[in-house]
Amino acid sequence: NHFLISPSSTMLFFIGAFIETLLQAIGQALVIWLLGLLLGVCGLLLSPGALLVVFVLLIISGFSVSIFLSTWIIYFKDTYLTESTLSLFISLFSGIFFPLAYMPGILRSISYVMPVTYLIKLFRALAIEKASLAESAYLIWPIILLSLFYFVIGYFWYERKVRKILVEKVLM
Repeated sequence: NHFLISPSSTMLFFIGAFIETLLQAIGQALVIWLLGLLLGVCGLLLSPGALLVVFVLLIISGFSVSIFLSTWIIYFKDTYLTESTLSLFISLFSGIFFPLAYMPGILRSISYVMPVTYLIKLFRALAIEKASLAESAYLIWPIILLSLFYFVIGYFWYERKVRKILVEKVLM
């Protein structure tokens, strides 16, 4: 079950992908939060309960999407270009940089198949609009369902790719 340069197991690979995604998301969130404070955006603080829910959902969706994206990286056999392109794609189509309402319809529909879109909407609802968790609960289910979808697809695609690589390695 070791096909990478280092002899890591599938679980360690997944954990590494998760940690990378989590740290990247936390870094981006901190930059956005700090820039918001510097630019005078007030009220970006969440209650401890809301912060915990957003953080747990970030972990769940980050892990599942990292599994899916890692499999793309293995498929294309290129880390830097693939990761950069996919990260840019997610950032552009998730509503981080500008509101989804400004996107053309077909591009906006792409954004709704990414859990991060709903995480951003949830954070904005809680932090900016001061909505309660109960009022924002409709945003939580898409995060969970899409995360489950990306995890299942990514996991089985990864396992299939590993088996194919191991068979090719044996045949060499």
